[in-house]
Amino acid sequence: MSNKKLLLTLLASVCLLGGSVLLYARGGGGGGGGGGGGGRGGRGEPPDGEQGERGERPEQTDESGEDGERRGPPEMGEGGQGEEGGPGGEEGREGRGGGRGEGRGGGRGGRGGEGEGDGPPEEGGPEGEQGGRDRQLPDYEDCVARAKEFVAESDYKSAAEEYNKALIPLLGDDSRKVYVYERLGWLALKDKDIDGAKGFYLTSTYQAEKLELADKTTVNAYRGAAYCYEKEGDIPSAVENYEKALKMSKSKEVKNDIKKKLLLLKAKTKKKAAAKSGKAAPAAPAPGPAADPKKKQ
Repeated sequence: MSNKKLLLTLLASVCLLGGSVLLYARGGGGGGGGGGGGGRGGRGEPPDGEQGERGERPEQTDESGEDGERRGPPEMGEGGQGEEGGPGGEEGREGRGGGRGEGRGGGRGGRGGEGEGDGPPEEGGPEGEQGGRDRQLPDYEDCVARAKEFVAESDYKSAAEEYNKALIPLLGDDSRKVYVYERLGWLALKDKDIDGAKGFYLTSTYQAEKLELADKTTVNAYRGAAYCYEKEGDIPSAVENYEKALKMSKSKEVKNDIKKKLLLLKAKTKKKAAAKSGKAAPAAPAPGPAADPKKKQ
């Protein structure tokens, strides 16, 4: 009887020991399974660089699907698009978009100037702005040549535009300004703009005086200014400018024309002065009474 109890006790001990071993073995396998489950869970999300460094799920990213942070739609100039004319892809290079964000920031964003693309940067904005080309100044000779062609075609508006362009590259006391302003005055007269023409002519004479010029263009400028003053009724100013032109001119024909003009203007001046002083010309005597034909002479 005691042997049976001893045998039962041994069997119970063996069973308990086996159960413990089995439970331990099953517990270790469960841990391994848990590790495997963790691996499968890691494959459940996209790798870093597709959604961002945080590995967030697609529904947590913005509309572009490239930013790892929760933001609104990407603005121009960020890593997703790049800003033309400015530094491209700055945030893309910092890893906002992971793999694709960096590529787009360095490539497409680089179009603005500082991108990491291998090729030369493209234009980044309007001419004259940072990232664009410097504005090229018009060529004086080309502008004057086109203006003369327009004058020959009686297209005075286009000619004036070309002469205005010709002034752009002329800096400081460039003697060519005398010619351009004189031509602009002449074109303004063609448009019957007396006041505008006078302004151009006087600017031309001012430039000529600074440079002490006395050539044919300067003579024409003084004659043009005198003509404008004459049309406005400012006879003294007209006479003054005609006299300056007369002193500079070397052409006999031009000198004769100016002398005739001065005689007419001075005659008008004397007439106006006489009218103001009250010394009017004596009136013709009134006719006497008519003779009576019946009366003997």
